[in-house]
Amino acid sequence: MSNPFKQLIAWLGAEFEDRVSPRQAMQLPPFWFGVNKITGHCARLPLFVKRQLKTGGQAKAEGHWAYQKLLTQPNGYQTVDTFKQQLTGHAILWGNGRAAVINPGSMDAEIIPLMPDRTETVMIRGKKYHVTKPEKTDRLPLFLSIEKDREGTIVLADSEVIHLQGFGFDGITGMSLVAQMRRTLGIPTEQESHAYNQTKKGFVAKMMVEAPAGMLTKEADAKEWIEQFNKMHSSAENSGKAGLLRNGMKATVLSMSNDDAQFLEQRRFSRQDIALMLGLDGMPGDGDSHSYNSKEMESLNYLDTGLAPWACKWEMQIDTKVLTERERRQGYFSMFDFAELLRTDAKTQAEIHSIRIASRVYNPNKCREELGENPYEGGEEYINPSISQAGQQEPPTEDDSKAKAIVGASLKRLIRREAKDAISGANKSDFCAWLDTYYDGWKAKLTELTEELDIEPELIANHCDESKEMLLTVAGESKTTEELIANVKKCVENWENRADLLISKGV
Repeated sequence: MSNPFKQLIAWLGAEFEDRVSPRQAMQLPPFWFGVNKITGHCARLPLFVKRQLKTGGQAKAEGHWAYQKLLTQPNGYQTVDTFKQQLTGHAILWGNGRAAVINPGSMDAEIIPLMPDRTETVMIRGKKYHVTKPEKTDRLPLFLSIEKDREGTIVLADSEVIHLQGFGFDGITGMSLVAQMRRTLGIPTEQESHAYNQTKKGFVAKMMVEAPAGMLTKEADAKEWIEQFNKMHSSAENSGKAGLLRNGMKATVLSMSNDDAQFLEQRRFSRQDIALMLGLDGMPGDGDSHSYNSKEMESLNYLDTGLAPWACKWEMQIDTKVLTERERRQGYFSMFDFAELLRTDAKTQAEIHSIRIASRVYNPNKCREELGENPYEGGEEYINPSISQAGQQEPPTEDDSKAKAIVGASLKRLIRREAKDAISGANKSDFCAWLDTYYDGWKAKLTELTEELDIEPELIANHCDESKEMLLTVAGESKTTEELIANVKKCVENWENRADLLISKGV
């Protein structure tokens, strides 16, 4: 496999020679605006890992290793906004945005972007691989789990790489938007160069003064006369005043030529072409009006045509490359939160929340959460303020009571087992080290055992962390093994009552 990869790497870097490169395209103001609009929204909107509840709702999976990676910092040198904007920009401009998922599920897990001009995607024996050659200063080669050859080339399986793929005929790699549209983008690129050179070197005067034959024949006299003329007629204080030409002089105002008018019209068409490339309605300043009933409708149209396709690619790649098959079966998934983009004016937003509360789709505290306000006591109840009052909820049915009793009995039995294990562990020579090993396994086992009880994994993880913290505190206060055993027994004697708290939160 080394020879094809070496040939591949030798080819990299020459892909965009003699074309309009992505960096050149980004020098065009409308292209810069459009790309930054889409990538900026991908960076700005939060991307959550969530879990589908068996009751029909969904909850944020804060205990999943990728939750914070996709919400705050995916790797050791980037915040998540920079990471998402970079990867989406790679996908739009080069057709492929790639990021390696390193050590998934562990404490040192990271998601590191791969530069598109040093990476290529290939099929070998029916399997998809990503070949990259990072620079010596890159972070990717620092990981011991990454294998590389003597020349620094790294080969990653597709399952290890988030691959935001633009449209492509082969379904393996995306086609570069800039490469496909190089002729269309070449026109405004040349226009920008022409306008710059015309301004820098060309003649841009708006009026010519013609002198009769034999007048102002000396260059010094002509220069002195035109300087005096400009001084008298070009300043702001002389605006609106009449000018005087003597001895048969004539002034000719230069109008815009047909070529100049066509040049400006062509620039406007180029801006519209760029908007079409990026899935946008238009560019600011084009003069084309788009009528919407509200700001929300305008945002919905932009979401549908410009942003949603890339958001979908993000979600599908996270679901496939970051989440395991077992996690997907358990109901884990990723989703962008578009609430901020679809936010309306204050009056409309208040009306929407009122309807949601009256229809009992949202409770008051959920609406307050969207507004950034603190919850209040009793705000978790789903009531219609017009016909009900807080506290008047329907009593639980007999079936609900029986179900909770069964769940409670099972959960208490498991926690009693946890307490016995803690007492046995107190006899170990290094109790603190034993706690680390024990809870690494018990957390996963308890999550699996409670999967059928409708207890969320996040609640189980929090329970285990609290248990471990309580036992570590006891260990720090104990001086002898005998004292440690006695203190652990005292600490865990009422642990089974914690099951009631878990049930109240999770069932």
